[in-house]
Parts: sequence; C-alpha cells; structure tokens
Amino acid sequence: MTESSARDAKADPKVMKRPHLYRFITELNHRKADAGYSIQSASHMLENHSLQVVWRDGESQAYPYMWLRDNCLCKQCYKPSLNSRTFSFTSLDVEMIPIYALPSDDGKSLRLTWPDGHSGEYPSDWLRQYRFENSAPDVTFDSQLQHWDTTLMDSGTLRIFNFEDLMSSDEAVYEWLMEMKLTGICMIRGSSRMEGQVKRLGDRVLFLRSTYYGQTSHVLVKYNATNIAFTGKAFPMHTDLAFLQRPPGAQMIHCIEQAEGPGGENWFTDGFKVALDLKAEDPEAFHLLSNILLEFHDIGEDVFGRFHQHSRHPTISLDRSGSPDHIYLSDHGRMPMMRFPVKQTQKLYQALKKFSNMYHHPNNVFSYKLKEGDIMTFDNRRVIHGRGAFEVTSSSSRHLETGYLEWDEIDSRLRLLQRQFMEGM
Repeated sequence: MTESSARDAKADPKVMKRPHLYRFITELNHRKADAGYSIQSASHMLENHSLQVVWRDGESQAYPYMWLRDNCLCKQCYKPSLNSRTFSFTSLDVEMIPIYALPSDDGKSLRLTWPDGHSGEYPSDWLRQYRFENSAPDVTFDSQLQHWDTTLMDSGTLRIFNFEDLMSSDEAVYEWLMEMKLTGICMIRGSSRMEGQVKRLGDRVLFLRSTYYGQTSHVLVKYNATNIAFTGKAFPMHTDLAFLQRPPGAQMIHCIEQAEGPGGENWFTDGFKVALDLKAEDPEAFHLLSNILLEFHDIGEDVFGRFHQHSRHPTISLDRSGSPDHIYLSDHGRMPMMRFPVKQTQKLYQALKKFSNMYHHPNNVFSYKLKEGDIMTFDNRRVIHGRGAFEVTSSSSRHLETGYLEWDEIDSRLRLLQRQFMEGM
C-alpha cells in the first residue's frame, strides 16, 4: 500500500471487508452443518473408563465417565442462568460407571443413570460440540498469527480503520480487534485532535486499564521527567511497563500534536517473528532468553502519587506449545540484579545482544511518524516499539495520549460480538 492509497483507505468501504468476520461466519456454518445429527448408539469401553457415542453420520467420540458426571446438565447439577455447576467436586466418586446409557428414541439426547440413582440427559448437539481433541477450534483463541517486517504498510499488511466507523459499527470493532489480535498492530485515522479519543475507543471495547500514570497518559516533554518517554530523547525499543508483574495487554497511541522538523518517528517490530527467527538461527540464545529471569523496576511519582514497581520476567515468555506469548524488554527499567550463576552471564549478554541486533535490524523495523489524528493500536505483549529523538520549539510541540486495554476484555468483547452476529443471522 502506497502512502497515498493508505490515506484514502479511511474512505474505502472495502477496508472493513477483510476476512475475520467472514471466517467467523464460515466457521459458524460449519458448526451448524455438524449439528443436528442423531445418536445411533452408546457403548461402554471399560478398559478406557469411557462411553463410546456414535452418530448416524458415522462420526464417533469417546467420553470419559467422570467427565460426563462432572458435566451433568440436570437441574441439580447445573444452573443455566449462572452458566455454572452448582455442586462441589468433592461430592463426586471418580471411579463411578453409569449403569444405563440410552439414546432417546429420536437420537437427540443421551440419558445416563448412575449407581447412586442420579440421572442426567445430554443433548446430541452438546456432545458433538465437546469432542476433546476433535473439538472445533475456538475462533477467538485459535487463529493463526500473521507476522510482518519493515514492509508492513507497503505490503498492505497494516490495516487502516476509520475512527468514526469504529464509533458506529460493531462489525468494524470486530475487524479491528481481530486484526490487532492476529497481526498485532493496526492504524486508526480520522480522529479529532482533542484529548479523550483513546478513552472513546476503550469504551467501545469495555474499559481502559489504569496505571500509576492515570487512566490515560499524556506524553509531553516534562521538566524533571520520571520517565524517558516524557523527554525529547530517542526512546529505545521496548515493551511497555515490563516492570509490572502483569504488563498491559494492548496499547493505543493518539497523536494530538506532532513536532515539526526531523525526528519523532515511531518504530515497531514484530517481537514474535524476531523471537522465532532467533530460535531458528541460535537455539541456545533462544533457550537462555526464554528461561533466565531478569528483573525490572520503576520508581517515581505521578498521577496517583509515589510508586516503586518491581518484577521478574524472561525476555521471551513461551506458551505451553513453546511459542512466544510475551516479550519483556525495557533497557531503561532493567535492574543490575541477576539471581543466577555468574558463569551464565556472558552467554546471556551475547544472547541479549543478538536479539537486540535482530529487532533493531532495518529489515524488521517499521518506521512511521504519526500524523495528527492518527491512533496506532498494537499488542504490547508482542510489538517492540520505540521512538526517534525530536526537538520541541516555541512554535512546535509534540503531544500524544496513550491508553491500555487488557486482552481479557478484548477477548470478551469479541465473543459478545460473535454472539450478537449469530443472533442476527
């Protein structure tokens, strides 16, 4: 996407027709097609302590006895208005085997009776939904991430949304949040230069996360600043608030006023991509950065008074599958404290240097000087970002307003929108 076409994107309705909502509807249609089948039979598999259910389309699934008892849907065990069990796990016998397992005459449900006389009914479609390793992927959790490099905008990978569309269209909000989830970064254009636009965006999700800098933070050059962000100096590449035990999930940066003259560009790197590149190129360095804990702190005073934050994190945090799920970088907040053997130090520094060279490499850094009215939104767990130095003059200043969202709230909003779209179909 060229700069001119990027400017025009806010007026192009096609920008809202990327595939996220389409993929959700397609997945929903697949689930509908998978539903409605009757149960043909249910038979015991005592050696596996489970019940084998077979549907009339030939599909089958083994259900452990204990799982069936634990998830009983009868009025004694489950209350739909709470979406919750109403019994204690301590009351269950984990060795219990149902004495009867009978499909209904129409095959739309399965009734189980247990040795203690308890009885419960399980709808066929419900069983079809919960099929252990054969269950359909979760639309919100299980989508494929899209990695990027310095060509983020020129390649058309960077999604550009219009602010007023996000204020008025739930479909646009869904596309924006899913895009930020999968690509990790989005541009919003067309907001006003007034303060409070970040709060308006946060309200479209649920609410903003407050920090000791306030509900939002105004990034201006300050006298006797407590954070490098409030100076005109270059801000080294980092992820925000690594000195918290739970740093914010996503960040929004609104450009209210941009300094004239050179400098002040924002830099963005896909930290997950670079971490995987490091893993392929130097597995030992990747292992060190994903296992050794570093310590971070921040000490100062701001909106809510004095603070002293302290945390411990690996540089590259991994999920259960071994993929990166959080990058923790803050050279300005990294402490001298290292609670590991001295002999590991040199190799750790070599690994940090190699990783730094990679996420600073021109091939990986997307550089963009925000224009007034732009709002850049990105995944703070994933996107390593920084800023070039700039000068403030008597006639030119720089004013950004930033705010944070949590992924729990973003994911909740996505699921609620999915339910809304389903009900409207």
